[in-house]
Amino acid sequence: MAGRSNGLGGGTGLVLVILSLTGLMVSFSESMLIPALPTLQAEFHTTEAVVSWVPAIYLLFGSLTTPTFGKLGDTYGKKKLLLVALTLYTIAVIGNGFAWSIDSLLAFRAIQGVGLAMFPLAFALIRDEFPREKVPTATGIISAMFAVGATIGFIGGGYITQTYSWQTNYHLLAPVAAIVTLLVLWRIRESPVRTPSRLDIWGIVLLGVAIVGFLVPLTEASVWGWTSVYTLSLFAIAIIAVIALVYAELRVRDPLIDLKLKGVRHVLETNLMMFIAGFAMFMVYLAMVYLTRTPPPVGFGLDTFQSALVFVPAGLVILVAGPLFGRIVTRRGAKNALLLASLIVVASFIWFFLFNATLAEIVIGTVILFAGIGGVFVAAINVLIMYVPPSKTGAETALNTVFRFIGGAVGTAIAGSLLTLYEAPITVVLPAGPTVVLAPTNQAFAYIAVVALILSIVGVVTAYVLKRAPDVELPNNEEPHVPAG
Repeated sequence: MAGRSNGLGGGTGLVLVILSLTGLMVSFSESMLIPALPTLQAEFHTTEAVVSWVPAIYLLFGSLTTPTFGKLGDTYGKKKLLLVALTLYTIAVIGNGFAWSIDSLLAFRAIQGVGLAMFPLAFALIRDEFPREKVPTATGIISAMFAVGATIGFIGGGYITQTYSWQTNYHLLAPVAAIVTLLVLWRIRESPVRTPSRLDIWGIVLLGVAIVGFLVPLTEASVWGWTSVYTLSLFAIAIIAVIALVYAELRVRDPLIDLKLKGVRHVLETNLMMFIAGFAMFMVYLAMVYLTRTPPPVGFGLDTFQSALVFVPAGLVILVAGPLFGRIVTRRGAKNALLLASLIVVASFIWFFLFNATLAEIVIGTVILFAGIGGVFVAAINVLIMYVPPSKTGAETALNTVFRFIGGAVGTAIAGSLLTLYEAPITVVLPAGPTVVLAPTNQAFAYIAVVALILSIVGVVTAYVLKRAPDVELPNNEEPHVPAG
């Protein structure tokens, strides 16, 4: 593998462009409706908690399908599964453009979540076919696309929603999805790396039960109550599912989560880092949208497009941070890069807690946060690549991506719950005269910052205790992978 320089289908450059475009498109569609959440809430006559499921259900079903596609990609071919994911994604995008209710929108968003499986498949293709020295930078670029696409989705989605309608976002995205599918079919060559294995159905089912069991009560607790029988029952089911999942994965021949993998503790630590990064990123997305759009004196009273523009500087920063941290990984090691990125994330939430009175302070906070998030994405995936043999790259990077999606789903669910729980009537001056509306309070945003800060500190501790990756045991036909840090 070290001697390859052309990569897939006629050069690593073109392949990287196509895979980056795929990631950009998926993350764009993931965030393009977030600026429109207050609009969707009003149009469909629902609550903040319910409308927070618009991003959360996308991440939830992405969490369920991503490990399945990663495993199948290792077994049957990563390009094949990438094309299947793109096809389902395109169909869902078309359906979303014609959604007639909040329920139909959530249903199509769930199907669309399969598109999130494209990220680990792209990482696995790079690991299999790119020269080793190009892997950190290439994964850095694709990781950056996750946040860059999300930021562009904020801006473009906010403008399109305000100028036309939220449905127009999907009408414009559908032909793009079809073109990207054709580009993958035309220019990406199938990876020769195969790992025949059985699909772990029990692992997939138990993981899904655990995710839903935790996510639903986190979202609905503000309505049901934290001590209600529904909330406590679902939490109990989730805990039982996690215990059963660990039990099953230690005994099945081809586990979805390989708990016997050499260095598995450090792989799980890396997955925790991705959970925290996704949690922080999407909690801030939802909180900032409501903070900037809520009328004074609590918020800033911006319109949809103006709210989206708040994230422009952060998007530009993460575009630089991804490749930059890829170089830091190469020169200083993945662990050091991960620790630095984690400290930057902590600094951002300290800033948010102390400085949030002006739009300029909000923008500075998002810039700091996204610089750290971009670094965590890049460093964490490279730590994982150093631990995992090529035969398990698809499955393990998929699971790593799942933790990021779960973190994002939990982050939006908790933020939505806090925004609903801590709201109060405020007087808004409209053209027709003063009127009283319910809006999130300063207390809601303060609690969101505190929760994210505490979890990001856990991330720093996790990165600090992470040890240098040991040499992995590879089959005879696999080339040893030497850790960089």
